[in-house]
Amino acid sequence: MTNAVRLIDHALAYGRRRLAVFPLRPRTKEPYARTIGFKGASSCASVIGDWWLGNCALDLKDDAKIRTPVRARADSNIGIATGAKSGFWVLDLDGPEAEAAIARLEAEHGTLPVTVQQSTGRGRHLCFAWNPAFPVRNMSKRSQERIGAKIDVRGDGGYIVAPPSVHPGKPEEGIPPGRLYAWTPGRSPLEIDFAPAPAWLLDLVSPAPEPVAPRQPVKPRAPAAGRASPYGEAALDGAVRTIVGAHKGQRDTTLYRSACSVGCLVAGGEIDRDYARASLIDAGMAHVPDAMTAAQLERQVDRALLWGEGQPRSAPDRAAQDRARRPSPPQGRGAPAAEGVDEGLSQREYAAQLWASAGSPWVKASAKWFEGRGLSSTPGGNTDLLTRFRMHPAAPLGGGRSGPALLIPLQKADGDPVEALAVLPFEADRFTNLIGETDGKVAFLTPIAADRTPDVLIVAIDLQDAWHLLSNAWAEEMDAAAVVAPRLSTFAGVALGDRWGRVNPDAPALDPASPPWRASGQAHVVLAVRRDLRGPPMRARAFAGGTRSFQLEGDAAARFFGGLAEQAWSTTSTDFTAANRVRLVAPASSAGFNTGGQS
Repeated sequence: MTNAVRLIDHALAYGRRRLAVFPLRPRTKEPYARTIGFKGASSCASVIGDWWLGNCALDLKDDAKIRTPVRARADSNIGIATGAKSGFWVLDLDGPEAEAAIARLEAEHGTLPVTVQQSTGRGRHLCFAWNPAFPVRNMSKRSQERIGAKIDVRGDGGYIVAPPSVHPGKPEEGIPPGRLYAWTPGRSPLEIDFAPAPAWLLDLVSPAPEPVAPRQPVKPRAPAAGRASPYGEAALDGAVRTIVGAHKGQRDTTLYRSACSVGCLVAGGEIDRDYARASLIDAGMAHVPDAMTAAQLERQVDRALLWGEGQPRSAPDRAAQDRARRPSPPQGRGAPAAEGVDEGLSQREYAAQLWASAGSPWVKASAKWFEGRGLSSTPGGNTDLLTRFRMHPAAPLGGGRSGPALLIPLQKADGDPVEALAVLPFEADRFTNLIGETDGKVAFLTPIAADRTPDVLIVAIDLQDAWHLLSNAWAEEMDAAAVVAPRLSTFAGVALGDRWGRVNPDAPALDPASPPWRASGQAHVVLAVRRDLRGPPMRARAFAGGTRSFQLEGDAAARFFGGLAEQAWSTTSTDFTAANRVRLVAPASSAGFNTGGQS
């Protein structure tokens, strides 16, 4: 058990160094069977601790036929994912032949810098700092010929076994079982930094890609009269441009998501199916044959259209837009309305009419809003994400002002009638106004249904944070969904107080009678709490007795309200099944995830 304790302690220490670790089977180099291995590696202390203590099951492969949970043992070996995820790559020198080859290269180009180094059974691992300009991947045997015999390279898509894991042994090479992996004295990542690799070595391990034949220019689409409405034609044109402009590594995903969005409009009667299919295939041909074959392209388009046709979507009601071009929010039931708006509207009715009067979100101002904040309006090529918004030229911005803004519905369940809205002005960073009965309702950025539970559900207070985390998850090809809870009580619930309504600011306790919005059945929930929060006025017990008023801000507010939300998602009740894993994250600065990263 002494070694088991040492293993978890070292795994946590690597995590604090921002190295992404994951459990390996005891005394082996292999991940646990049926699990995703290095693809699920993490530097989060709570996740690492839960893994090695057996409190949390490991993520399974999608194609695993046996779905029973797999839990790591306390004596699990430690794997560290190499590449961008951990910020380093590895040059593996295996034996005298490799040492001779690297010595010849150093004699020709110069000595390698002192860097993190691990002693192996027959040689050593030299660990160099990750350079985004030279993305190193695991090298094939053919690529190894560029460097030398018995030299391996591990970058993105690889991992190493980290000290003090227990070696399985190689009797044929004179390595007895039970020997501990070890860093070279004074050269562990906990003692020194990864050194940058010299340019000559980077040229060898990440050679420039072979030139490819120039892509044939794609001829402009000619709209076919009578085969799509103006709204459908504009959406199809946007999908085609997105597909043609997709980058390497995202082309297949971009094609599928764009075609799904078009399929929704086909089912809604906005686009003729054959016309849509032909246009999508023509756009996808820009990536044939380097990304896919023509047959694969057609199958992907057909599969995506079929999915989209199960989610019909139509253009907004233009007649309603003409009736209510510039509505003003009602001050109460029976309040006078602006010109063109029915009088006597309730907040709920007003929100519904405002939504009906709004138009397509695909305007230049929308693209500029996202681009100006380092975000993509079509992350991963998903054109369906922004279509959950609508644009209004004279939306109520709050404070008696009106102007152009994006609107997004607030709902308790995806697909509910639109009776509440969040307003995002193009001039602002966040929602500035909430309309209708908004308590307990969230903005669904992606579909969430009772029969579809994503691998990861992101719940955020801020739209930019949710958008950024969702984009990152999709970039890593994760099945992720996201919602935004703009009201603090909707995100975190209500704190439990004593008989006088006093709460403990240092130990948040959730009132079970007032939980936040939750969706049952989610396997992995990420709660994104901001570090520039300002909580509502609350009361606490005074030092000398009685009651004092206080208001939490910044990190203190993030810890308090994040703790409430974490309790809610981790607690089982009669109508809610607790998630398997809950993770609380916060931006590294008050600027948000889109600029600061996460901790």
